[in-house]
Amino acid sequence: MAEGLLAHLCGEGFEPASAGSEPSEVNSYAIRVMSSRGIDISSHASKSVETMLSEQFDYVITLCGNAARACPAFPGNSKRLHWDIKDPAPFDGSDEETLRVFENTRNIIEAFVRLFIENNRD
Repeated sequence: MAEGLLAHLCGEGFEPASAGSEPSEVNSYAIRVMSSRGIDISSHASKSVETMLSEQFDYVITLCGNAARACPAFPGNSKRLHWDIKDPAPFDGSDEETLRVFENTRNIIEAFVRLFIENNRD
């Protein structure tokens, strides 16, 4: 969701990429809540952070509690940010409850993205 929101809100010239310490399929609830905002992440793929270690990034942003500890060092002078956002994937509830949890997480991520954009305007 963060990659989709960054790409959508930051616009041209900004190339977000995402990876995880425990990659899996893109969650169908994430696809649904992003689609409701007009952002299609259905073609996104979950990637392992190890596949990106040779790349240089201006920013490395980690989400969720242990991601900051699990994220390896990247080459160059990347600025590291941590957005401590609870992972909605483990939530176990009805379809409606799970959708609400994912919507809430999307909204929290969007607030962080908007703040990031505001604080990093050139």
